[in-house]
Amino acid sequence: MSRTPKEGLNYFPLVTNFEDKVELLIAEFGSMAVGVIVSLYQKIYSNSYYTCWNEDVLMLFARYLNEEITAINDVINRCFDREIFDRKMYEKYGILTSRGIQKQYLEVCKNSRRTKVTMIKEYCLLNSHYVEFKDIITKFISINDEDIPINDSKST
Repeated sequence: MSRTPKEGLNYFPLVTNFEDKVELLIAEFGSMAVGVIVSLYQKIYSNSYYTCWNEDVLMLFARYLNEEITAINDVINRCFDREIFDRKMYEKYGILTSRGIQKQYLEVCKNSRRTKVTMIKEYCLLNSHYVEFKDIITKFISINDEDIPINDSKST
C-alpha cells in the first residue's frame, strides 16, 4: 500500500535579496517584518501553497513570534496592499496565498521530482500560461468535493 503523497514542502528557497515589495515592508515596520514574512512563508509552504488564516491562527502565530497581534495584522494588511498576498483569496476563502507563492511551490515540487500535485481549483491563481507545471499538477479538486474514502479492507 502506498503512502499518501506529501502536500507540504520540507524546504523553500529564500532569495538573498528581497524584492522591492518586501524591502518596503522592512522600511516601514523594521526587522519585525522579516520575521513575520519568513514565518508566514514557512507556515504556507509546510502546508502546500496556502494556509488558512483567521483570528485563532493569528493569535497562535503572534504567540509563536512573541509579537503583538495588531503589529502582525498591520504587516499582513500591508502585504495585501503590496500584493505579497492576494486580498481576494483572503476575503473569499480565508487563506493566505499569492501567484508568486503558488509558482514557487510548483517549482520546488517539480525540482524535487514530485509526480503528483493536487490543487484546489478555487484557490489556484495560476492560469494556462504556466504550462511548465501541467505535467505535475495531476488533479484539480473543488472545495466542495468530499474526501475520498479509504478502503480499509486492504489494510492490515
